[in-house]
Parts: sequence; structure tokens; C-alpha cells
Amino acid sequence: MAKGVEVTTGPLGQGLANAVGMAIAAQRLQALYGSDKVDYHTYCFVGDGCLMEGISHEAGALAPKLIQSGLTIIWDDNGISIDGQIDPWFEQDVLSRFKSYGFKVIENVDGHDFAQIRQALDTAKAADKPCFIQMKTVIGKGCIEIEGSEKAHGQPLSPAQIAAMREHLSWPYEPFDIPDALKAQWDMTEKAESYNKSFVLPGLEDAVPALLQWLDGQEDQALATRQLSSQVLQVLKNEIKHLVGGSADLAASNLTYLSPNEIMNNHQYGAQNIAYGVREFGMFGIANGLALSGLLPFVATFLTFVDYGRNALRMSALMKQRVVYILTHDSIGLGEDGPTHQPVEHLAMIRATPNIQLWRPCNLQEVVLAWVSALQFEGPTVIALSRQKIDKVPRGDNKLVAQGAYYLKNIPDAKATILATGSEVPIALAVSEKLKQKGLGINVVSVPCLEKLSRSEVGKMLNNRAQQFVIEAGSRLGWEAWAPTDQIFSVNEFGLSAPAKAIYQHFGLDADKITDVIETKLK
Repeated sequence: MAKGVEVTTGPLGQGLANAVGMAIAAQRLQALYGSDKVDYHTYCFVGDGCLMEGISHEAGALAPKLIQSGLTIIWDDNGISIDGQIDPWFEQDVLSRFKSYGFKVIENVDGHDFAQIRQALDTAKAADKPCFIQMKTVIGKGCIEIEGSEKAHGQPLSPAQIAAMREHLSWPYEPFDIPDALKAQWDMTEKAESYNKSFVLPGLEDAVPALLQWLDGQEDQALATRQLSSQVLQVLKNEIKHLVGGSADLAASNLTYLSPNEIMNNHQYGAQNIAYGVREFGMFGIANGLALSGLLPFVATFLTFVDYGRNALRMSALMKQRVVYILTHDSIGLGEDGPTHQPVEHLAMIRATPNIQLWRPCNLQEVVLAWVSALQFEGPTVIALSRQKIDKVPRGDNKLVAQGAYYLKNIPDAKATILATGSEVPIALAVSEKLKQKGLGINVVSVPCLEKLSRSEVGKMLNNRAQQFVIEAGSRLGWEAWAPTDQIFSVNEFGLSAPAKAIYQHFGLDADKITDVIETKLK
């Protein structure tokens, strides 16, 4: 968002995960284009608070499995956080932790001694593994009244304290006045211009027509949308060499392996798959670093587990980074795993977050157009996919489907309209047929992307809220703008452990029950 700002870290620990992603990207890009084109080294500063956050363990443990060299983490070891001396609440041996991960560790560098700093950085840059440097520092150095205390952490300095610190440090320059000699050492303009002229990362535009052409040649199948997504991924893999991604130990369930199933772990940078292990938060944070470095990352887990990585998803949105979140098992339809795994509030939570587009497709066409939208959107895209098989749904016009909402049935003088998403679209179509037999014409609108509904052609035509019904196997929150509460067929409590069909019936989401309710309402 501004020159010289590589990444918006915000919440502690995420910068470390971002840096791991940046370093992975460097090695993948070197494999694609050569080290003469991509030669950057990633440096990351962390504080004590960053190392307390769980994401530092997730990203730190994974880093040496994926990074051969090119990553230096610098620990500002000052022993202070906002609440004071950290000894009572911080681990005793950070260095052993990073040694156990597989880092080269450089200990006890005086963070105020330029010669020691230089020597440590040179050693780290030459290392054949990621490097972790402990730099011992004094917080608030030079401000005699408060140095070494938590008061230096966030308390504004008085003019008198600032003046005393300047005198103590022999610093005559005005605020924001950078000495010319220092500025010259950091002037990368000439190198950057030369780099930009000789090396331009490819765009994603060519993948769109290829993907649509592939779609035209495919027959529709009654499959789970996670299976349809897997087919699309194999097409994209061949079209976008910057596509990399993986799952949090659920690739066999998310169906996200890019063929062949080779993984980048253990420094195989010709591969496009990343095995993240059970590390949702770390995975999401690493993906932000990959996106910031010019790759197109996708990450995958069950929709309910987005809770683990929610804040990194929010940072994707805040930074407007193109990360694709493939979140499967998107409803009570996953069945016997029960309420711990069945998402209820998650679609509403994601939709409530600014600058995220969420697609919940019902067929191959909608899956493809979700990806087309993701390739064109400046920000993260969530694609929510079913575990269970979905009956065939007829295709619409590509341009209308791309709007995020379109008519599957548009009957003159219809009595009502049903809006539905994902696995509930076939239910809506079945209800429409049952009501047709009772003499009631019912329109059906598929809404794969609710955020786009109001701007779509069909959305502009839906002007009678009282005659509209909604079917979605998740929280009703967000749908009240389109139908009265008692006309929204949804799930507003935690799920149950039972086969998918039984759970849908329990929550009143089967065609017979919905038909009865709508018939009663209309009569």
C-alpha cells in the first residue's frame, strides 16, 4: 500500500509466517527463472510477543522443511513486553526451540554493536539453512529515564525526553530527516529499474480463456463440488506455473493435490504442492507471503477450521492479496463427523469481512467461474465446497453466472422466487417442480456469490422481498435483506452427528418439508 512497506503484519507473529512465504517464493521463482533473475534474501524482525504467539511455532517448525537458504529471522531480545518483564510468562529457551526446528542459530549478538550485527548478518546470509539471530538489546536505548522498562514500549516521549535522548546519542538531525550518506546506501532505484526491465512476472489473463474452453468440453456430473474443484485445479496447474498450494494435512479430503503429487517440502522447488501439516494459521500467513512475492497461492482445509486461521484471512483482505481459500466440507452435509466439524456461522462470518469474495458453487460451471473471478479479483477468494455429492444442476449463461446470481428457472407470473446456494440449489429446483404440480409457478435463482447479488441483473429484478425464500445450510445472517426471517430455510444451531440426508431432514432442509411450508405461505 506504500513504497518500502513489504507487508502489513499487524497482529504479532504473522510477519514471521509472511517471511517464510516470501523465502519459499524466492526459491520457487529461482527454480522457474534462475538465481540471476531472482536473488533476494528475506529478513524478518520479531519481538518477544511474536515468539509467544502460536503462529511462530507453526511457521518456524515448517520453515526448514521448505527453505534451503535465504531467510534470516532477527530476534529483538529485550525481555520486555507491554506488561513488563517477560520472565514470568515467557519460555526459558527460545534458541533451543529454533535449533530443534532445524535453524542455524546465532546467539548473544550485541544489538547495539554495528560490527557484531554485520558479522552475524553475513554469517546468516551464507548459511545453507534458515538462520535465527538473537540480538540482545535494551528497549528505549538512549532515553535514560525509561530505557529498559515497559514504559518505552508504547508510552509517548515528552519533548524534554526526546531532546535528552538526541543529545545522549549525538543525533543532530530533525525528525524524518535521513542523512544523505545513509540514504544513499539504501537507494535501490537503479537496480529496481534494471530488474523491472529484464524480468516481468507473467500475468494470469491467459488462463481464463483456456479454463472456459476446457469447461465447454466437459460433461456435467453429479459429484461433490470438492471433486469438481479438483478437476479445475489440474487444468490451472498447466496454465499457471505460479500456482502453488496445499492443505493442512487434508489434501486427500480437500482433493487439492496438483498432479503429480510431488511436494515442495525437502527443497523440491520444481513441485507445486506444499504439505503444511496441521497448521491452518501458519498456512494462511505463509500464503500471504507467497502472494506478496508474485505467486498465486491456494490453501485448503475444512470450512469450520477457517476459525484457526481467521486473522490471517483478514490480513489477506486488508492487504488485498490474491490468495484462494479452498474450504471444503462446507455444511452439515459432511455428516457423521458431527457439530465440531459442521460449519454453521462461517459463511456469514466470511461474508461480513470486507474485501473477501465468497463463492459457494453448485456445479462445474460455477466452480470454474469462481476461479475465473478469483484470478481477476484484487483480494482473497473463498471457494466453499461440498463433501457430499450434488445432483446435476443445468448450466446458465457464463456472463450471468459470473455476476454471482442468475435464474435457473424464470417463469412468467411466478408466485415466488427461491434463492439458494451450493448443495441446496438442487433442493430448490426439486421444490419448484413439486409446487408446479400444485399449480404454483416458482422461480429459482442460484446465488454462488451473495456479495454480488445486489449488483447482478437478477438482483435488480428481485424487488418483492415478501415473495422470496432462501435455502442455505448455514446461518441465516446476511439473508434477511432478501427474505423475511420465517422464509429463510437455514441452520442456526450447531449440527448433529448423522448421515447427511438425516441431518438435512432434521433441520427442515428437505424438498418435501420446504414445499409444504412455501405452499402454506403462498395460500
